[in-house]
Amino acid sequence: MVKIGSACLALAVLASSTGAWAQDKYQVTDAERAACQDDAIRLCGSAYPDQDAVLACMKTNEKRLTPGCRPVFIAGLHRRGIQ
Repeated sequence: MVKIGSACLALAVLASSTGAWAQDKYQVTDAERAACQDDAIRLCGSAYPDQDAVLACMKTNEKRLTPGCRPVFIAGLHRRGIQ
């Protein structure tokens, strides 16, 4: 099973519960993952497992993110100096 984070980004951000990725490029936090994994799957599921593609998709769909994800995603972008 793949879990998506916000970078949510999870920021959007990704992490794998199976350990398939050697490294989480964006170091998605548990809070980001919890807030945004459903949005990432719903909006950007076709972008997996490319973390950069998921991030780009989440940014493109920022206005469609749920109220629980959007502020977490945006804060994650700022924290990482991406936006």
